[in-house]
Amino acid sequence: MSGPTEEVPAMSLLGVPVRRPALQTAYWMPHELYDETDDRDHPVLVVSVDEVTRMAQVVTRTSNVGAGGPRAVSHPPEPQLQLDKPGWWRVFKRHHVPWVHFADEDVDVLGKIDAKTWERVLQALTGTEGPL
Repeated sequence: MSGPTEEVPAMSLLGVPVRRPALQTAYWMPHELYDETDDRDHPVLVVSVDEVTRMAQVVTRTSNVGAGGPRAVSHPPEPQLQLDKPGWWRVFKRHHVPWVHFADEDVDVLGKIDAKTWERVLQALTGTEGPL
């Protein structure tokens, strides 16, 4: 794995390297790693990182019209991130993911989302959003 995920020096869990996920960064992650009850894999966006617990909070992205929910943050296509369709970040439901999951061979770093969308995600998470 390469990109904006950094290996934590001298940190491993049962011999598996632990990598610190990066804020504002989208990843392709199997749903089993963030929500076993989900029926499909989604891109996830790292919205917070806890240095003490080595956990990240992520939200998922959907491109299904109407599936985002009332507080979802719209996100234009970003083909350079392999997000070819318009979508919505579902900020109303956050998932806690151990850092070790970001080192899984099935997780891909997609890259940082655009600054405007990131700002709207942060506003929605803090309850200070205007029109989404």
